Amino acid sequence: EMSKDESKIPILLGNILTIRLFMGILSMTVAVVTGIAIFVLGKATRDIAVPIGIAIASITVLMTLLNGTLTSVLQVRYKMKEATVGVIIGKIISTGYIAYIVLVLFTKDPRTGFYHAVIAGIIGNIAMVATTFYYTRKFTEIKLRFDFELMHTVFVRSLPYGIALTLNMIYFRLNGILLYSI
Repeated sequence: EMSKDESKIPILLGNILTIRLFMGILSMTVAVVTGIAIFVLGKATRDIAVPIGIAIASITVLMTLLNGTLTSVLQVRYKMKEATVGVIIGKIISTGYIAYIVLVLFTKDPRTGFYHAVIAGIIGNIAMVATTFYYTRKFTEIKLRFDFELMHTVFVRSLPYGIALTLNMIYFRLNGILLYSI
């Protein structure tokens, strides 16, 4: 849509950011509640690290959604070098922090090291989104917008793709779960 009429990029971007932010927060909430429910009600795990890890890691999903939305503007402008710089900066920061955790900080405390490894992903994703935001802002205004008709159109058009991705993810995850439980 953005490449059809570049003058609509700020409006499309703002509405898509709003949709993704709302859906991301909703998904994060469901994931965290599910993790807590599995911990409290389930017999599968009695380790508090699992729901805490889910809560912390769900933030990276939201950051990835937001980065993907911002990157779409750079794709329209053929500025993928800038988007790649954001990904590389995020990966360098994450990898550097993980190396520091493993080699120096928590060599004898794997539980705390686990939490910090997950946090390293969040820090790297924040750096990636910040870098992508910086470059995207050079090409368009970035702010949340709410145009219900446009949001509805975008949502309806993207729903089949979202369902296909979700079913594909469930299929591959279920396969691993079934193999693990045999």
